Amino acid sequence: MTERVQIVVEPLSPAIVGAAKPSSAVLWLQCVTLAWMLVELGVAVYAAATSHSSAIAGIRLRQLVELLSATVVLLQWIPGMPISERRAGRAAGVLLCLLAFVVAAIALASLALRSRLKQVVQG
Repeated sequence: MTERVQIVVEPLSPAIVGAAKPSSAVLWLQCVTLAWMLVELGVAVYAAATSHSSAIAGIRLRQLVELLSATVVLLQWIPGMPISERRAGRAAGVLLCLLAFVVAAIALASLALRSRLKQVVQG
């Protein structure tokens, strides 16, 4: 009366392990993301130009780095431009380090300009 149940786990085929062909929805969503980031970048460029603020200029640079990062992700999925996952990861890492540098530089510049402005106003 005892029934035997055998569970078999089959290894993944090489086509699944490698870069799979993305669905059109994935590509469409990534393109929508890039378009939205371009709109944000345009608004940030306009705001920075009209306000003359270094903090808003920092936002513009941050959005540019994010746009480049999203472009790397999209290039990884386009069949004509195969970028390996390792190269995409390295590019994303470099862009994140660049982003950290930009944010720190803008923060220090804003702090220095603000303290200098206070000295001019008080002196």
